[in-house]
Amino acid sequence: WLRYRVDAPSVGKEFSLQAIYSLGRKGEITARFRHIGSQQNLNDENLPLNQVVNIVRNYYQIIFNYQAMSWLTLRNRIYYLQRSIEDETPETGFFISQDVVVRPDEKPFAFTLRYALFDADTYDARIYSFESDLPYSFSVPSFSGRGSRFYAMLKVSLSKRIDLWLRYSVTSYFDRNVISSGTSQINGNHKSEIKSMLKFSF
Repeated sequence: WLRYRVDAPSVGKEFSLQAIYSLGRKGEITARFRHIGSQQNLNDENLPLNQVVNIVRNYYQIIFNYQAMSWLTLRNRIYYLQRSIEDETPETGFFISQDVVVRPDEKPFAFTLRYALFDADTYDARIYSFESDLPYSFSVPSFSGRGSRFYAMLKVSLSKRIDLWLRYSVTSYFDRNVISSGTSQINGNHKSEIKSMLKFSF
């Protein structure tokens, strides 16, 4: 039935495939492929009514987890998206990241950081990637255009009943000098965020 950006009844299909190669206790390599065929409005000002056309999205992912030491985990992600509308030139999105997770044995702190690069032709070819966040928070930002992403999060156990989290993130764009618009407009190519949480347990 009619829905967002689809002004007529539509059909679609979706399937996915995943393969995991184990490296024993040291880690694993995961490869994923996902295909989505759907229909969506064609934005053409020369047409009196919106025309619904076929859209194909192919997602490719490779995730490498490696337990370098008992207290050190390394994680690499490579995402690639190809989006095409019938006979038009496909749009692509690319994302690559390096994660470092430090959890020292018998130490009252843990540290997580990520550095990533992304390059997506359009907003419709954007890439989503899960990020570690504060407790009770969920972070899956989207990335379009060209730029980089960095975030770092620190957890410190101040005592048996008190925990502190600090998180800093920044997205830098290489293809623009103004981010967003309206009341959320930023005059510059950097968008940063600082979050903290202090938890008392009784």
